Amino acid sequence: MSDELEVVRLALIRQAAWRAPAALALTPVLAEVRADPNNPREPPTLAVDAYWRLYWCPQALARWSTQEAAAVLWHECEHLLRRHHARAEALDAYPELWNLAVDAEINDDLPGLPADGVTPKKLRLPEGLLAEEYYKLLLANKSPRVKVIHGSGAGLEAGPWELGAPSVQAPGLSEAAGRLVEARVARAIQGHPATGRGEVPGFWKQWAQAVVTPEPPERWDRLLRSFVAGTFAAGREDYTYARPRKRGLTHGLILPGLVRHQPRIALCVDTSGSMSGEGSAVLSTAEAICRVLGAVTLVAGDAAVAAVGQVRGAADVRAKALGGGGTDMRVLLAQALRLRPDVVVVITDGDTPWPEVRPRVPVVVVLTTQPLSPPPSWARVVTI
Repeated sequence: MSDELEVVRLALIRQAAWRAPAALALTPVLAEVRADPNNPREPPTLAVDAYWRLYWCPQALARWSTQEAAAVLWHECEHLLRRHHARAEALDAYPELWNLAVDAEINDDLPGLPADGVTPKKLRLPEGLLAEEYYKLLLANKSPRVKVIHGSGAGLEAGPWELGAPSVQAPGLSEAAGRLVEARVARAIQGHPATGRGEVPGFWKQWAQAVVTPEPPERWDRLLRSFVAGTFAAGREDYTYARPRKRGLTHGLILPGLVRHQPRIALCVDTSGSMSGEGSAVLSTAEAICRVLGAVTLVAGDAAVAAVGQVRGAADVRAKALGGGGTDMRVLLAQALRLRPDVVVVITDGDTPWPEVRPRVPVVVVLTTQPLSPPPSWARVVTI
């Protein structure tokens, strides 16, 4: 690490020691980062990706005082701690407006920033809102979508300087490792003195409490019902003359009847060798899913698709669930998506690679055990 960046990082930690776990978790990568990569006149800045890499260059730090650079560095840490990349995926937000929204969320109470930082006041918006609220206001105000890239750590769009998924040549943090950083920051906040240098703002005290307090387990059957209920929302019903209304026939009129589209459910079952001891859990869960949802289309396999077909209960699943090799949920999910389902349910132990791109339909992952690495953030996860 260069002396310039080390000075900035130490200045940030001296301001508030509870920020140290996040600041020290960043992997510096020397790169010329510009909000508009196609504009060489754009001044260089800092950026983070979703793997806790910090992209920086000496020219960027030279623009600011040490205190300003420390504030910008913490701004980048906040993108990761607030999970702005995952929240952008959940909202499927326009990157240009989302970048403004997340900056407004961070900067409304972050002192020491350079004068050109985005703030709610500059956007003519109220302070103290969440990024999702700022995004909706920007969308409603038809704010111009200026081409700005802040990196995948802040939103959906990766910068051209990013290195991609972590590897030996390009180290970074996995999603699970990022969660551990969050936990260390939360513990540092809760152990920080109530008064003195670097007092913890109220928001971060609430954030820390939420991080260290385990969420109550979510029942998979309720989760599935909520997803299926969503498929019956407006637009899932239509009129058809194939089933005319009986009331109109009594008056000599043929009026179309209202029909409801039944949701299409794809059930991906992991039959790899690592699932060999989970047979009873898989079958009982499949039976319960069919009881909740009715007939579903099964996609069973390990590193390859072994069977595709409609099932109505555990007996059908037992007859089709063949496998025993390695695991690759990317293959099974790709097959399931070809069926054009409304919802995909996956039963697995979680020891598998996952698609990097978020599927176009909701995905519920039912885990039979707690894996070393959690499923991706775009999936709704429950453990049986």
